[in-house]
Amino acid sequence: MARSAISGALAALVLASCGGSAAPAPATTTGAPSSSASAGASVASTVAKPAASASSTAKPSAAASGQLRPLKISVPTKGSAFSYLYVAKDLGFFEQHGIDAQIAVVPPANAVTALQSGDLDYAATIGSTIRAALRGLPVRVVMVGSNRPDFVILGQKGLTSLDQLSGKLIGSDAPQTTTFVMLTELMKRKGLAGKYQTLTAANDEGRVALVTNGQAAACIIEVSTARIFEKQGYSELAPTTDFPEEPFVGLGASQAAIQKKGDVLRDGLQAVLQGIDAMRNQKDKVVPIMAKEFDLSAEDAGQIFDALRPNWTADGKPSQAANDFEFANDKDALELKELPKPEQVYDFSLLDQLSKK
Repeated sequence: MARSAISGALAALVLASCGGSAAPAPATTTGAPSSSASAGASVASTVAKPAASASSTAKPSAAASGQLRPLKISVPTKGSAFSYLYVAKDLGFFEQHGIDAQIAVVPPANAVTALQSGDLDYAATIGSTIRAALRGLPVRVVMVGSNRPDFVILGQKGLTSLDQLSGKLIGSDAPQTTTFVMLTELMKRKGLAGKYQTLTAANDEGRVALVTNGQAAACIIEVSTARIFEKQGYSELAPTTDFPEEPFVGLGASQAAIQKKGDVLRDGLQAVLQGIDAMRNQKDKVVPIMAKEFDLSAEDAGQIFDALRPNWTADGKPSQAANDFEFANDKDALELKELPKPEQVYDFSLLDQLSKK
């Protein structure tokens, strides 16, 4: 990624910490193949949702006085899968541990590069972090927050089944991103491998735009964004339960940061774990935050909370089924000679330190 793109991520983080909107996340213009096929249609640029927590301006005094240590965290899109971060921020867990959490939307590939340069402290893009580590980059997953994606397939108005996507264009992220991997696996399981093509957009807003402007027949997006467009008549062609288990969200960091900034990362991790616990056990507090942050009705937020609840991890580590799928897929996708080993992608030393407290 060009240095200017990393600078853009930093600008978004600064805006987020001040309560402003994140910088627009541009869509790419290259088609991503579903298997060996590729699409050459161009994708219009779109504007990402603001990544800053809606309550981040409600308690500015501590951060403004310099008492809190900044922790820069990226999400690939502002959606319900990353509720645990916004809940941790809105409920004050970060501040309890002396952390000023600055959350911004950054595309997964850019986030991995920014981790290495030190422009980011944490990235919530677990799948991309795993695959980067397996390519030899000095990054590791330090915590897994969920064992299943919250993706759905959103289709054009009038479509009723995935079979109708045969021969059509589907909006996705770039190859080797978690979004792309999940779309590929879903279509393979439904007997549609190689029967569709993809258009690439780096975030949910870009992929939805491909559908609403008629460039794509469907797209893969997270469930909270899908709920908004379903109410406008667009179709859910595949629910979250159609997708396989895999280590989905959590926190990834550079190995250098784990060594040099371990105290800050550890305190931020503790706040995030409290956020995940709230996602599992504090529906009355979490649903209003989800409704506010993701522009949902209370009813929709409650339904999404219930749907996601079984997927959150209790100890910050992946299930065996999630790990098995991830490693088998990585072996094939990256043409590895053998299945990856956990130590190649995970560093749970910060988790282990917290468990001893």
